[in-house]
Amino acid sequence: MSPVIPMMAPDTECPFSWAQDVLKRLYDELGPEKPIWGSDMPAAERSVTYRQAMDHVRLHAEFMSEEDKSLFFGGNAARLFGQE
Repeated sequence: MSPVIPMMAPDTECPFSWAQDVLKRLYDELGPEKPIWGSDMPAAERSVTYRQAMDHVRLHAEFMSEEDKSLFFGGNAARLFGQE
């Protein structure tokens, strides 16, 4: 049975370690060329600001290279929609 992953932020400071764990698992499973940034705003604002949501990747996803982050924040979507 898979472990339960909390989907609401606990009362801690950003970056939320559980969110980094989820991101790392997805990155390891999918690789850098499939995930695409999405925020679920404004619903996500119950837990974090838009900037904090982006910072989970931009500043705190140390397992991702800058090139992988560039793919995540637009390169993968551009390729998907033929805009490279």
